[in-house]
Amino acid sequence: IAIPHKEIKKPNRDPNRKDRRDPYRNYPRIFNDLNDTQLMAAQANGTPRALSIEELEVGAFGLQYVKTNELYKVDPLTHSAPYLVPKAKDFLDDLGTAFQDSLFNRGYDCRHRFIVTSVYRTKDHIKRLRRSGNVNASENSCHQYGTTIDITYVRFDKPEEYRANDPKLLQLLMQTVYDMRESGRCYVKYERKQSCLHITVR
Repeated sequence: IAIPHKEIKKPNRDPNRKDRRDPYRNYPRIFNDLNDTQLMAAQANGTPRALSIEELEVGAFGLQYVKTNELYKVDPLTHSAPYLVPKAKDFLDDLGTAFQDSLFNRGYDCRHRFIVTSVYRTKDHIKRLRRSGNVNASENSCHQYGTTIDITYVRFDKPEEYRANDPKLLQLLMQTVYDMRESGRCYVKYERKQSCLHITVR
């Protein structure tokens, strides 16, 4: 059983906050932290080695379970497992809170959520991904340290009746990730083929 996580913080809803536009539109250029850079952070902050599914399920090295909640949605995971080290879980929750804060302060329905598509990868996960032709599935992947998540930038979880379109949600997601990166909390790589942001906690 994974170690219980702290209660998720509620968004800081400031009705007087003004809308901002993200400072960059060239996302591949601004989110271009190389794998070697992310790998160093993963090794410094993550598990000392790749763990098995059995070790993940008992919360080895303090790993925490990641599941869909009011801040973000976790896709059905076929090539990874929903576990992160506490520092990365805190980051993901804070990112979700900041995204919800941005939605509220711009008058959008807070039931919109970004979607996590990949989390912890065991050696077996990586082998299967490489066999399937995923060129980004490195044998020494950052995902095998519990510090790294992938978030899709082409899909969002939305209520049946919604006010925000995908371009606006994309802008808010990119701005939120940019702010977290600028504050020194993460490294980010814009993945074209996988249509995701590859994010490693610092």
